[in-house]
Amino acid sequence: SVRNNNIKVETDLRLSGERHSPETEVAVFRITKELISNSVRYSGADTISFSLYPENDDLVLVFSDNGNGFDTETVKKGAGLMNIENRVLARQGTSEVKSISGQGFYFRAHFPFSDKNQKQQPN
Repeated sequence: SVRNNNIKVETDLRLSGERHSPETEVAVFRITKELISNSVRYSGADTISFSLYPENDDLVLVFSDNGNGFDTETVKKGAGLMNIENRVLARQGTSEVKSISGQGFYFRAHFPFSDKNQKQQPN
């Protein structure tokens, strides 16, 4: 059950108009959805933020919340974080998770254009 219905969502979307493959775009959507869901369900955060922007030849997703956080050394990854990690790896991406108990959660992922020809121009 969701205890806090008043969550502020901050977004920073700096997209150039170039498109990634449909598979990468779907993966980014599902990862973002899972991250938001986890924050709403478990973190107690009142603010979550996410950014999506190009960096060199990567698409970068950054997500954070100001919730409870957790100790990444002692807390076992749940199904949600495992799914996120698997989606990033399936797109040949890299990711990092930072969280400290009582200090919120931070996630960053890079999704490379594996081939310049995979960049799709907008319609």
